[in-house]
Amino acid sequence: MSVLSLQDKLFECDREKVHHELVHYFVKLDEQQKLWYFIHAIRVHSNGRYFSINQAEQLIGKIADHCDIKKIDIQMAKLYDPFARVSYKWQQKVVPIQRNAVSGDLFEEQMSMLYHLIQKKTLEYRPGLELVLILLERYPSAIRTLA
Repeated sequence: MSVLSLQDKLFECDREKVHHELVHYFVKLDEQQKLWYFIHAIRVHSNGRYFSINQAEQLIGKIADHCDIKKIDIQMAKLYDPFARVSYKWQQKVVPIQRNAVSGDLFEEQMSMLYHLIQKKTLEYRPGLELVLILLERYPSAIRTLA
């Protein structure tokens, strides 16, 4: 084996390694974008109180089971308040119990996205805890779904 062929082999190995790293980076980037869109959709729908109590409990239960979130975790997170919240300058005088609810098809689409993020292991503890806190802020009676 000559020096030239050894250098060619090393170059090919390095090229394959870089290719695999780039593919992994862009696949992971796509998954992170899906996670961001999912969190944004949950935030918008919960702030508008578009989820029914059952839908909110279903979301909280699935996220809490996947991320192993307990009531004590929620209490500690509320105590230290690690997530940025939008503070409103005005107080809302009338709080709607529920608006036009999220349709069953849209909710099923969001649940399938949640299952997808769980299977790809994109949803981790911290974003899961943030989602649970967002949902519990708007639906406090749903805390009964946590262990």
